[in-house]
Amino acid sequence: NLAGPASLNGCPFLDKDADQVPDNEDACPTEKGSRATKGCPDSDNDGVADKDDRCPQAYGPVASGGCPEMKKEEREALNLAVKNIQFQSGSDKLTAASLPVLDRVAELLKQYPFYKVTIAGHTDSRGEVGPNQKMSEKRANACRQYLIGKGIE
Repeated sequence: NLAGPASLNGCPFLDKDADQVPDNEDACPTEKGSRATKGCPDSDNDGVADKDDRCPQAYGPVASGGCPEMKKEEREALNLAVKNIQFQSGSDKLTAASLPVLDRVAELLKQYPFYKVTIAGHTDSRGEVGPNQKMSEKRANACRQYLIGKGIE
């Protein structure tokens, strides 16, 4: 009783999830979606299918993978943090001046919970490679632990 193409002997295309996107065109044939997302769900209605969305519960443009875009001044604050986190000489103890910088990083990561950061510690080039590597790791971990203490996962 339903018309379909000759290639299917006159039968209509299947649409298992009843989303009006035929299964042969549906990238998610068992989940309801829209034509705009090739039949896949888009929980936050940002035009990026959940399966491709880095932040499926937060509205964000296609250009940023479906995640909210950080403002220019906020990105600059993160970049500044990289240059301004310091440690006491020969130690993994953060300087007092570094704490407000890390506090700002924590604020931004709370505001943009889907963003990820990489933490790396460094030393100067004096001394042996092995101990310097251990100090670098301790410094990175000190930053990590500070951010965890501020509620960042």
